[in-house]
Amino acid sequence: MGQTPGPRRTRRCPVESDRVRRRPRLGSGFPTGERLPLSIAYEFRTYRKPDGVLATEVSCGSVQVGATLTDASRNTDSYRLHDVFHLSYACLLGWSPVTRPLLGCKRRSDPAIDENDDGGRAIAIEEGLAASIFAYAATRDYLRGAARVDGDVLASIATSTAQFEVGARTAADWERAIIEGFRMWKQLDDHGGNGIVRADLIARTMKFEPTAVEAGLD
Repeated sequence: MGQTPGPRRTRRCPVESDRVRRRPRLGSGFPTGERLPLSIAYEFRTYRKPDGVLATEVSCGSVQVGATLTDASRNTDSYRLHDVFHLSYACLLGWSPVTRPLLGCKRRSDPAIDENDDGGRAIAIEEGLAASIFAYAATRDYLRGAARVDGDVLASIATSTAQFEVGARTAADWERAIIEGFRMWKQLDDHGGNGIVRADLIARTMKFEPTAVEAGLD
């Protein structure tokens, strides 16, 4: 009588940065207009609405990306800046069904990919992951100075994403994307929700640049 397979173990190993950069980019075989850009710069601008609620707009170039966001919470926790997490997934994992339609690079030339990997379910999964990881990080000082993410969190992510193309990415890849995303988020938060985050999808690195915009936050 055969043994019942146990739960899949989540392995994390240090990954040399050059090896990470050499990994094939997801979706690299698609036409240029259906690939994630090789470099993305998001500018975050936060202001106080007439009702006193903080709101954040994100733009890429001169075009606003997505809707204006508030924390949508009784607690002011800067979740309105969470588009930086989607950007970190795009940069470090090469995957973000949330980011693709915002930047106009859904893979419509392949109906199956468009429906299954870039469609509504994939978007809901990514949004759910961003929210659940944020809740986890909130109990750990938003991963300030952290080098690791709990294994059970990474195992849950692996289960949630197994059927999508990002299922090819490792726990170590996700760990790096999460920690880097929170590093950018923290710098944005420290600057009042204002700044530019630059993502280099070739080098798979992210950089924060402060801006002088802090209007309406007094």
